[in-house]
Amino acid sequence: MTLPVWNDVIIDMGTRDFIKILNKHKTVIEWTGQKRISRQWQNHIDSPHLYNWRALWSAFKSKNSTSMKNSKQRSFWFKLMHDELPTLDKLATRKPSIYEGITTCCLCGKVKETREHLLSCPMLDEQNNRAWEAAIKKFKNDINKKMTKPEGKEREKEVNNGSKAKIQGANNVSRFLSDFEDRTFGSQKKLLDIVLGLICENDISKLGKAMGNTRGSVTKARSLLIKFSYRLKKYFREFTWKTRCKIINEMEKTRGIKKKDKKNQKKKKKRMESSVSKDSLEQDNQETRGKAPEITGKTQEIVFDWIMGGVNWLGV
Repeated sequence: MTLPVWNDVIIDMGTRDFIKILNKHKTVIEWTGQKRISRQWQNHIDSPHLYNWRALWSAFKSKNSTSMKNSKQRSFWFKLMHDELPTLDKLATRKPSIYEGITTCCLCGKVKETREHLLSCPMLDEQNNRAWEAAIKKFKNDINKKMTKPEGKEREKEVNNGSKAKIQGANNVSRFLSDFEDRTFGSQKKLLDIVLGLICENDISKLGKAMGNTRGSVTKARSLLIKFSYRLKKYFREFTWKTRCKIINEMEKTRGIKKKDKKNQKKKKKRMESSVSKDSLEQDNQETRGKAPEITGKTQEIVFDWIMGGVNWLGV
């Protein structure tokens, strides 16, 4: 039996699985090459080990739910990540005949309304704080539950140390939460990262130490921060985005902008005659079937690092 070879390197796994991973890396690299992604996360992409990328991907995976509510939430999160929400700066680009010259924020009236401005607009401070407080309250409750119900060696350690360990642990967590809030609200980019679901490994490490500095506590800290990010994203949509949309709807009514004006006119689809016959298509399929896609440049380098050193780039 002959083992598969890629760039003179023996592949010790199934060919199909290897091709899937090649395509995953290629897709992620194409994704990071978009201007809207590099503009927000170029430093993060250059230092991937500092962030929990796997949590970001898992947050956007379908949970096999067909409810309209969940579909709307996922659609909102995708648009938020890719800067495709219908903020006024985007609407002016998409519908210049309607929104040209109406890019200034309708709430504060000072600067252009962008995705980032929604998190810093002084007129939305109440809504943003409300979203944060709702998420942080559940975050604290979750931490307390994890700390009051230790397992295995952690339980034995707590019994031996008595109430002093509990008090010290509570104080450490309180200090972490205070520092975490100051750092997050002190940086617009940091706050946007948390809302989008990209968790800093340093925050996971700090919370893990505050919760007991054990291997299990770091795993719990990671899970808690991911859940906190999910809730913050949910509350941001519920409180901040929906409030903003109500005000925009009122502005559009006063300007006489109707729903039918905003809808794209359906263009007649022209049938394109294919110059390639079915026989030639089938021949091409037969030639390429079972072959790995052509991988060059950065993708080749990343895949080689994964094969030789087990390095999973951006959590892929």
